Amino acid sequence: MIKKINEMQRHYVISLILVIMLIPSCKGQNVEKEGLGSFDLSANDKQIVFSFLKNGVSSLYLINSDGTNLKKIINLKGENNFYNPKYSPDGKRIVFILSRHGCINSTLCISNSDGSGILYLTDDKHIITEATFSLNGEIIYFCKANVYEKYSPIGRKDAHDFDIYALSIKDKKISKLSNLKSYGLSNISELDNKYILIHIESGPDGGMYLYSKEKAIKERRLVPVNNPRQDASIYYTPIYSDCLNIIGFTAPYEIYIMSLKDNNAKLVFSNKGSNDISNIAFFKNQKKILFSKVGISDLFSINIDGTGIQTIPIIIR
Repeated sequence: MIKKINEMQRHYVISLILVIMLIPSCKGQNVEKEGLGSFDLSANDKQIVFSFLKNGVSSLYLINSDGTNLKKIINLKGENNFYNPKYSPDGKRIVFILSRHGCINSTLCISNSDGSGILYLTDDKHIITEATFSLNGEIIYFCKANVYEKYSPIGRKDAHDFDIYALSIKDKKISKLSNLKSYGLSNISELDNKYILIHIESGPDGGMYLYSKEKAIKERRLVPVNNPRQDASIYYTPIYSDCLNIIGFTAPYEIYIMSLKDNNAKLVFSNKGSNDISNIAFFKNQKKILFSKVGISDLFSINIDGTGIQTIPIIIR
């Protein structure tokens, strides 16, 4: 039991550091760490879009998946941070978050895949932390916190009371899809016409969930039938592969995949004794996973059977 609690605490601290790294508070809190943020693969697997925090400013970059042709695509004048980029299903656009340095509030944006033609979909009066396109590319689902406060006497102020929202790109109409008021919400993606895949931070009841858009409830907690780590609350960063019909997720220092046919989890990669895993993404047309490690700027790819690990160097000067 002690070991499980320590793993939960360690992974929570890592997640908290990433949030601090990307979204400074309205009191101008100093950035604690710099380096690689979140990332996504284009529809043809040829390019990777990612955020990178350098000198206190987070910008968006593109790099070929073979590690060539690195270039910055979004870094407007002024103290603006850009993070959590995601490709549209056709790969022609990206959705991302913009926040001014020193402020927790943020703006939901889209642009062409090369960073041109930025459109602001919301104002800057919300605490939007991440977003993703729907499978048809017409809707953007996003996580929004409703309060920014300290829930513990020994804690720090942070975004809480999260819910799921949907924005129609055509008319910018926003609909609230949930009434979760969750302590933490992340890794949102559309599974199909009925469900949204999400990670919910909720102590021992936290973990991977399917949220029903039709019933507006947490439909099902996703727990592997073989439950390799015994504690479903330490399964993080769920992501769905439409072409493989599997879910990828992490536990402290490990990457797993799980078939939705039998909910059986298989270990893909273990990095115990070294850097923890921070983010993962599926290749769209290959049986591979792209992932990053805490404290390391490089990206890594690996086949879903655990073979063929490769390094994609990220060198930001």
